[in-house]
This record gives sequence, structure tokens and C-alpha cells, in this order.
Amino acid sequence: MLWGDMPMSCVRDDDGSVQNFIAQIVNVTEQVQAEGALVESSRQYRLLPENSTDVVAYSGPDDLIEWLSPAVTPILGWAPEDLVETRLTDLIHSEDRRPANDARAQVTSEQQTKAPSGGFLGRSYVSFDA
Repeated sequence: MLWGDMPMSCVRDDDGSVQNFIAQIVNVTEQVQAEGALVESSRQYRLLPENSTDVVAYSGPDDLIEWLSPAVTPILGWAPEDLVETRLTDLIHSEDRRPANDARAQVTSEQQTKAPSGGFLGRSYVSFDA
């Protein structure tokens, strides 16, 4: 199947009457297919964390939670949307924040994509007070 983008315009005479239509068909098949593949890839990528029994969090460099998996509700009792814009480290017990911050700093400074081998073991709060 071919996809076409069809911008149209018209040519009018001096009194504003339409004399002709001009249409251009631009083949955008590759773009539409690429967008479809991206949507499917994103859907499949989200299936794993959305259905995981583990809590999966996505945060930016500012440590603010952008997305949290639904598993946070049965495990910690919070709705994911209630924790968006919360600092990820705020969910970690205060005594365990330093190792978490150290691991994060190591990943950032060494241009790594994952925590040091073994990561770190830490506690989370059972309740959250903003």
C-alpha cells in the first residue's frame, strides 16, 4: 500500500471564483511505515515494565520520576501517577540514599548505562509523605 500526502489549493479569478484546483501528491509511504514501526516498538517496549511484578521507574538526570510501573501499587501502595515528579531517591530510606546516589554518580561520571556490578541493596519507605 502506498501513502500519499496531498496538499491542495485552488486558483481563483479576480472575482474570487474558483477556476482550478492544484494538488500535489507526495509519496510518504516510508515515513508512515517508519512511524508505524516506532509505535509498535514503543508498545512492545512498554509491555515488559507495565506487566512486570517489579517496580520499574524512569527518571531524568534531575532524578524526577517521569514514569513508574503499575507494580508500585501492590508493592508499595502508591498509584504511579501520584509519584510522577517525585525524586526517585525520595522513595529510598534515608539511611540508604548515599549508596544509591553514589551508584547514580558512578554511572553518570563514567558514561555507563547501568549501575556498577551488583548495584546496591536498599530499603524503601512503606509510606510517602510529600
